[in-house]
Amino acid sequence: MDTGQLATILRQELPREIVVKGRRYTPQFVVNNGKRGVVVNATDEYAYHWALKLCPPDDYEDRSILEEMIRAGHLNNEFFARVQDVERINLDVGRSITVVCFVEEWVTGTTLDEFVDKNPQAVTASFLLAYACQMGQVLNYLAAADLRHDDLTERNVMICPPRDGSLTDEYTVKIVDLGSLKPLTEPLAKSTDDHGNLVRHLVHLHNTARRQIGRAH
Repeated sequence: MDTGQLATILRQELPREIVVKGRRYTPQFVVNNGKRGVVVNATDEYAYHWALKLCPPDDYEDRSILEEMIRAGHLNNEFFARVQDVERINLDVGRSITVVCFVEEWVTGTTLDEFVDKNPQAVTASFLLAYACQMGQVLNYLAAADLRHDDLTERNVMICPPRDGSLTDEYTVKIVDLGSLKPLTEPLAKSTDDHGNLVRHLVHLHNTARRQIGRAH
């Protein structure tokens, strides 16, 4: 079973509950799916929201779940979504299917590509500057941990609005999908590295900001 098939199954029928390491979660809705997993919004017994990333077990025949968790644990700061737990489990969706389930922090916000598409007027020079500074910090944290994200596309960068009661109106970034983390010493398998992806983000934001300035005049 590949990720596309898993996504189809889950969109047709979500399990009543998902149990990971003895903790029960109630699925709410399918958020999206990528190449390696399907993300489901779920709540725990305290009504806290979590992102459950459900992956086909075949993807982990040549990868270690434990190594993935250890790498993610090196990025325990405000710029990365926290990975809480992981376990290989069985889901009841009319039939039993096996998945690897990662429990991750639920991030309130929108992906960078969606944010730019729906809120181009918010992409100002100050937004671009703040984004560049925060993403520079992201790359520094990765380098300090001897890691690269390896899939730092606009879909894996969340733009988070200011929290209620915040003294600033500045948006912040949060990096999600830490399942692709690789050691810096591992040969690059993709055509674009983290720095190259950031350049693409900045070009996209720069072009969007210029269009907004042009429309204003």
